[in-house]
Amino acid sequence: MNSFKIKLDIKNFTYGWFIFSILFIILLASLQAYFEYKRAIENTKISTSNVTMLLTKKLENDFEQSENILKLAEYVILTLPKENNNFYSFSFDQKRKTVDDKFKFLVSNFSNISAINFANKEGDILYSSNDLSFPINTSDREYFEILKNNKDLNTTFSDVLFSFTSSSYSIIQARAIRDENKDLVGVLTALIDVSTINDTLSSINTGKNDVVFVRNSNTSGLIARYPQIDSAVINSKLPNSNQTILKIKSGEKSGSLEYKASTDKEIRIGSFLVMDKYPFYIQTAISEKDYLHQWRKNLTIATILIVLFIIASFL
Repeated sequence: MNSFKIKLDIKNFTYGWFIFSILFIILLASLQAYFEYKRAIENTKISTSNVTMLLTKKLENDFEQSENILKLAEYVILTLPKENNNFYSFSFDQKRKTVDDKFKFLVSNFSNISAINFANKEGDILYSSNDLSFPINTSDREYFEILKNNKDLNTTFSDVLFSFTSSSYSIIQARAIRDENKDLVGVLTALIDVSTINDTLSSINTGKNDVVFVRNSNTSGLIARYPQIDSAVINSKLPNSNQTILKIKSGEKSGSLEYKASTDKEIRIGSFLVMDKYPFYIQTAISEKDYLHQWRKNLTIATILIVLFIIASFL
């Protein structure tokens, strides 16, 4: 009887240690899976942050080049009458051709700009690098009104619009020319083709479900998105409850976050960066399907191995 009891105790002890070992292995596997999950998220944040920084530097450089082109165009407007003694005696068509040729030369030096225009203080476009087939007045454009009403502001940007002079979708980078009293003399505009911004975004090797986009940091209006989808409407604005917008409004210039996209309902981790000099921010986001793909694969393999181990142990 005592021998049977000893055998029974040993058997129960063995089963107890066996169950404890199984639970211990499951605990270790769960901890490993948890830390790998956290590592996948952290690596994704680092990756999207690095890509966002590279894209931001590239687009900031493009906007700065456009700004320099506009400064040269301003120099042409202000100095051409002084350098050419006959300029004032020219007919308007002669003046237009002289200035237009200068503008065309400037446009040819920077492929991102499709046109340069100069409008007088009434908003009438007098000079353009594109041939104007009919008169165009821009006095009712938001960017023109902003520069006209704010004497301390010299540059601004428009939303995406259809340009009649270049027959394409563009954003306008506008520069005010003012007199000594800061009164508006005219407005120079560079038309930046949105397709060139899309080309920059598409240079990043994003996954099937990943996305990168540019939005106006003041209005949240969508400027460009890659890949483009029908539900992502140009100039569409984000709700005030959007996590990125809340961070930007609170003064954050960069950050990472996990969110569910309103356009395709994909869960993504994204990093955003607000430009220093220009009213835009770029966000790069990787889909959960991609950044957790390897983690889920490893988790499946580990689960199968643990189940096989338990079955083999019982056998």
